[in-house]
Amino acid sequence: MRRQDLQLLAAARQGDLPARLEVARRYLSGTDGFARHVQTGLDYLQHQGLRNHLPAMRTVVDNLSLHELIERGLLSTRVQAAELDHAAAQAKLAAWRLTRPGGWAVLAAAIGWRRVICSSFSRREPNARCVRSL
Repeated sequence: MRRQDLQLLAAARQGDLPARLEVARRYLSGTDGFARHVQTGLDYLQHQGLRNHLPAMRTVVDNLSLHELIERGLLSTRVQAAELDHAAAQAKLAAWRLTRPGGWAVLAAAIGWRRVICSSFSRREPNARCVRSL
């Protein structure tokens, strides 16, 4: 491990929030000299100052697959990030909701994409009328 990485780890352990966020990102993604270790990455994000923190939520959503998010009970993190207009979170939320009963119509109602879905599906799907009634 490089000297800079050791200094970053020391700062994160002392409670420096930007350092904790960066160490978490590196562990979650397995980059920049850090082996991928999801639980350690999530542990670094457990600091009180990083709860409900958009960059921390983005770090989790960007670096974990949909399966990992569901498996670890992090659905609320994904939903919060999606509500704050984070594109990756919105895509993962859409994929998750599409697998639920009600499919894309439930998704459209949940995130208010009525116009987008009506315009994109009306050309390709004859049943798009049900979306217009949402």
